Amino acid sequence: MLNNGSSKEQCLRLEKVIETFPEIKEIVGKFNEVGIKWAIAAGTAAYIYCGGDESSLDDVDIWIASESKEKAAEVLDQEWQSQSSERHKAENIQLGNFDIFTNCRKYQGDKLLLDYQWTDLVEEQLREATIDGINYKIVAPEDVILLKTPNPREKDKEDIRKLENMGLDNNYLQKRKIECRNHFW
Repeated sequence: MLNNGSSKEQCLRLEKVIETFPEIKEIVGKFNEVGIKWAIAAGTAAYIYCGGDESSLDDVDIWIASESKEKAAEVLDQEWQSQSSERHKAENIQLGNFDIFTNCRKYQGDKLLLDYQWTDLVEEQLREATIDGINYKIVAPEDVILLKTPNPREKDKEDIRKLENMGLDNNYLQKRKIECRNHFW
C-alpha cells in the first residue's frame, strides 16, 4: 500500500508499471542503495494516481533531485543531455524506456513559467510503497499538477482534471508554487 492514504488501485497500478518495465527494479534499487533523491513523476505518476489506458504506459518518468544529479549519472554510467522543446528545458538521461530528468523548467516562448525544484517539502510529501523488498517513491499528486499545468499538451489536460478530482492539498500546492517561482497561476 502506498503511504499517505493512497488506494489499493494505485498500488495495483504501480505494480503494473513494475510489471511492464521490470528494469525499474534494478534502477531504483541502485538509487536507493546509494542515497539518490528520486521519484516517479510526470505521466507515470499521473497513471499511478488516476489510471487510464495501460497502452499509454510507453515509458517511466523518474525525477532526480539536482543535488543527486552527478551520483545518478555515475550509477547509470550515462551522461546528462540537455533537451528542450517548445514547452520545457531539462537535463535528461534516456535509458531504454526510462526518461530520467532533472532541472526541468517550463516555458512559453522565452518566458519562464515554472522552475521545477526538488525541495525538502517535496521529500516530505513523497508517496512510498515497498514491493518485493524495493522502496518505490512517487511525487505527490500536487507536484504532478504543478509540472503539467504550464503549457500543457492535450493529454496533460485530462491528467490534470483527473488529479484535481482526487482532492488536493491546496496548502501544499501553494507552497510549491512559491518554491518553483511559478509565473502562470
